[in-house]
Amino acid sequence: MYKTLILLFLALLPFLQVAGQEQRRSQYYRYQGKIITAEDFQQYPEPVQANIIKEQQEYSKVLLLKAVEAESMAQPKAAFAYLDTALRLYPEFAEGFANTGLLLLKNGYRENAVRYLTRATQLNDSLTYAHWGLSHLYTSMEQYDKAILALNKVMEYNPSEKALQQRSDLYFAQGDYTLAIKDINQLLEQNESAADLWAQKGKILLLQEDMAGATQAYQQATTIAKDSTLYLTTLGVLLEQQKEYKQVDLLITTLEQQQASTAEAYFLYSLQKYRQRSYIEAMADVNKAISIQPKAHYYIHRSALYILRSKAESALNDTNQAIALSPKNGSAYLNKGIAEEMLQQYDKACQSWQIAAANGVSIANEYLKDCK
Repeated sequence: MYKTLILLFLALLPFLQVAGQEQRRSQYYRYQGKIITAEDFQQYPEPVQANIIKEQQEYSKVLLLKAVEAESMAQPKAAFAYLDTALRLYPEFAEGFANTGLLLLKNGYRENAVRYLTRATQLNDSLTYAHWGLSHLYTSMEQYDKAILALNKVMEYNPSEKALQQRSDLYFAQGDYTLAIKDINQLLEQNESAADLWAQKGKILLLQEDMAGATQAYQQATTIAKDSTLYLTTLGVLLEQQKEYKQVDLLITTLEQQQASTAEAYFLYSLQKYRQRSYIEAMADVNKAISIQPKAHYYIHRSALYILRSKAESALNDTNQAIALSPKNGSAYLNKGIAEEMLQQYDKACQSWQIAAANGVSIANEYLKDCK
């Protein structure tokens, strides 16, 4: 095992250079199947030199194919050896730099991979798979700006749905929801029957606090993917918040027919029971939701049920759980303040309502009127 690692390191050694040293790798020439030195090369007339260069460029491409084959057979040492020879014979071999960069990336040498892939794009800007490699690499390093620039190059030379989707995901990760939506809209123009794209659009619109837009997007998703429990439950919760109770009840009937038992399904069932004042059943359903996947809004909902049953300590515990999961959740602080007031912790209650108001819960201001 250790011997194998040492041999792999030695094979990698020519590639693990500091920035700017890749081109200093000593070059040699191949003529009529034999390796010749740079001094020998200079002794040939220019027409012969041109043939030598052409021959070794072609041979470098052969070596690249051998490297790809070696990699597919899990022989990284051989792959690196072939690539090293190819780049010595052909120092401006863009594909050689690109494949070396990808192989370095695969073996965990990210910084060196960046240099080789960048060199590949400098030699051939239209080499899209090198730009793809840079995009994946920068994404793994959470350098989203650079990853997006690399994808822009991919889109410039070879536009595709895959690249557009990846760029949208990067904009989302970066928090640029407007540009993420723009790319999703482009994708929907090409394929308006993609339920996952509608759902993704709905998710982003929710983050932008566009309830109406998010509801419309999830309605499209459920129309296309009628059996999707995820889309149905998300739409149900959105409609519940907008007090579209008839539509919610119809969705719940569908979910019950499907015997949906996801956390979000139980949460939706609990919301319906809460609305119907069946508090014991509502508690049972939200308990199931929390047992499957604890989420802040599940704890907030259960804390409201505890408050209705005058179980202030339990309500306070749930609001603290919600805050631990979502520190800026104003609704959690609102219920926390109510529980603290029930426990006669008035100063703490006022502090909690102040935080709730600061995080966009306007009703908290009504509670603050009772604070000194």
